[in-house]
Amino acid sequence: MTFDIIRKVVIKKYEGNINSETGQYDGLGSAVFYSNDKYTGDFHDGLLHGKGKYEWSDGVIYEGDLKENKISGEGVYRWKNGMKYTGSLLNSLRHGFGHLQTNITNTQFYDGEWENGSASGKGTCQLTSGKYIGEYKDSMRHGKGKMIYSSGNIYEGEWNNNRKVGFGKMTWTTTNEEYEGEWDNIPHGQGTYTWKLNRIRDHQFPCENMYKGNWVDGKRHGFGIFYYSDGSRYEGNWKENKKEGQGVYISSNGRVYNGIFINDKIKEGFEQFSNEIPYVFHLPKEFKSKQEETLRGLNAVIFRNSAFLRDIYHHYCLQTRKIPGYENKHVLSRSVLWHMLIECKTNMKGVSLASLDREYSKMFQEDPIHGNKYLDPHNPLMEFIFYDYLDYLVSVSYQIYKDFNQLSIHENRLAGCLEYFIKNDMMKNVNLDAFILTLLGDNKLFNSLLLEISKSHQPLMIEVYREICHRTPKSLPNSPCDLVITYREFLLMLKEYHIFAKYSKTLTISKLINVLQLLLPTIVEGNSINLELEMTLYGFEACFGLCINLALRQPIESRINGTNTTKVVDTVVSDTTEERERVVLVRRESIAKGKKTGESTWGKAIKSAEVVEVIKRPTNSSNKGRLVHQKSTGKTQHGDIKEDDHTINALVIDEENPLSKQFTS
Repeated sequence: MTFDIIRKVVIKKYEGNINSETGQYDGLGSAVFYSNDKYTGDFHDGLLHGKGKYEWSDGVIYEGDLKENKISGEGVYRWKNGMKYTGSLLNSLRHGFGHLQTNITNTQFYDGEWENGSASGKGTCQLTSGKYIGEYKDSMRHGKGKMIYSSGNIYEGEWNNNRKVGFGKMTWTTTNEEYEGEWDNIPHGQGTYTWKLNRIRDHQFPCENMYKGNWVDGKRHGFGIFYYSDGSRYEGNWKENKKEGQGVYISSNGRVYNGIFINDKIKEGFEQFSNEIPYVFHLPKEFKSKQEETLRGLNAVIFRNSAFLRDIYHHYCLQTRKIPGYENKHVLSRSVLWHMLIECKTNMKGVSLASLDREYSKMFQEDPIHGNKYLDPHNPLMEFIFYDYLDYLVSVSYQIYKDFNQLSIHENRLAGCLEYFIKNDMMKNVNLDAFILTLLGDNKLFNSLLLEISKSHQPLMIEVYREICHRTPKSLPNSPCDLVITYREFLLMLKEYHIFAKYSKTLTISKLINVLQLLLPTIVEGNSINLELEMTLYGFEACFGLCINLALRQPIESRINGTNTTKVVDTVVSDTTEERERVVLVRRESIAKGKKTGESTWGKAIKSAEVVEVIKRPTNSSNKGRLVHQKSTGKTQHGDIKEDDHTINALVIDEENPLSKQFTS
């Protein structure tokens, strides 16, 4: 009786199936309501239930699932103005995943998650103002998301009720600027703003204008550091985008002002630029009393060799830019500077890269402005603008030649060292027509490997190196990052992760020590091998390249101790030989399956290179000999090495050395 009353009041007309027992609409049917709405589809027990199409009198159409007179399930809404929704619904509301287009051409839409009729969750929204990909709440951008504006500008970060709030990165492609940091719809809090360069010439500017520090309401306010494109910088207080109060300005030629700034200007007392002494270098203590005379002499040497020094700097800057993070800079990284020093054959002069770094860093021990150079003397990512590069050369040349008695009598001692280093080490050895990777003569494979390691895998190499480096008796006091390893520890690491055992046919301790002489000739002293020499990241990368090179069984021609005698360490049958070797590329497999649980970082590093396994190779048994460790000297007696000595057991490990026990227990 109730159903009959509702049917007469609500439904004007019905055509379709009716249940003979209950008299209710059941099955397919169509109904016209007194509201002039129309429905065609499934009925059950007198209710709209199943698949159907409902048309409202105002032109809105729904087609899809219904459940007990409610729109629930999957369906499609269409509006007369061209809007369309396709997706999930619950109780007549958009709920679940769905696509809403707001015009006929579908150029404006939201595609994503819904909750009770509102966009909530992850979704993509395309509007005339741009495209947003990210999280929503109550139909507003809320959470993490990326907005690509119609102008091409991009913001990616945190949102709160359609406002940029929290941490985010904004890139203005129209002006080539970028801000990354904290937001309150505009930069507010800690952040970094970069004015990027469109380089016309590589050497036009070494850096980009960049500000790192505090922001208030979109302005530089509070403490911050401004890095200028010419390499100079300001560290200090800011007020509404202007330098104000205490601050330090460091010019690109080494002059420093530490004092008060008023309305973006130095108050007083800044040393003016001098044509006679354009660069103010950091000097060893013994030259402080004759600072002006010494600086004048150094600048004269630099002036005479200016074109050459700039060409060298430019050449190595191009190599630095191949390292991720340096693509749009024209500066030297310390890692590439190490390469340059090896090219200048400093490794053959009885000094190590680690000792050169330390002596340079000592000058900054009590320097409140450049103190980071003392705290982290071997940082491979430290940037050197042209002035820093010259400053470093002054220190390096003095450390090498301070006791040399054949310097020019027309120069003061420090200037004479620099002149001699430029003429006899840089000009004679640096090849401007090619990158430095000439450590092993014409071995192109090794050169390519070492370049690839520096260019593509340096972050991983740094991670691996820092896992095992430590302080030594030579480390600078109160310098927490003066950390290195020795060549012995490098070999022990190879044993720890079964590298020698894995490639016993190609990578042997004897061959590796032979070629290590190329990297550091002083590792061999008469009949002894000194494995206690320190290894910086450069040595680590180079030794890593040597390991791969030997594993690949490629020829290495070495010039021992600078002589012209060529020694073939490992021979490979050439392509012209009838019985040449067959090699098979093995997919990136894990080599490091050592005693530690899980895969080590070293294992990840080894996996970064394709390994070549030699299937067939002529036998060469001419090399025979032994390695015996001497506890008293820390050195190893060196003769000819047996060809099949493939483990570190050829070295008798000092059982009194805790480090040895760490690797062998």
